[in-house]
Amino acid sequence: MAKTRIKKRINGEGYFFTGSDGRKYWRGTCGYDTKGKQKFKEISRKTQKELLLAIENYKNEANKTTVLETVKEYTVSEWLDYWYNNYAINKVKEATRAILLLFQR
Repeated sequence: MAKTRIKKRINGEGYFFTGSDGRKYWRGTCGYDTKGKQKFKEISRKTQKELLLAIENYKNEANKTTVLETVKEYTVSEWLDYWYNNYAINKVKEATRAILLLFQR
């Protein structure tokens, strides 16, 4: 008998389940808080079709991003400092932060 392989979901795809009341639910990650912990979003609808439409609408709204600052010409050093202070600081472990701080000016 051939074994069937379970398809692995990509990161951020979330998961589906049915509640005790028969409603269909989806739960997925929607970012990180200031401490680096994941934030979750849960959507529920009566039918699977309505749920898939609601998820698609949610993801389309989440993908609409606005540029808050003007485009600036960065040097590699300036961009790495900006990236570290605005994006990576809450997502890396303390040991990694210590190593990165050694290379900063």
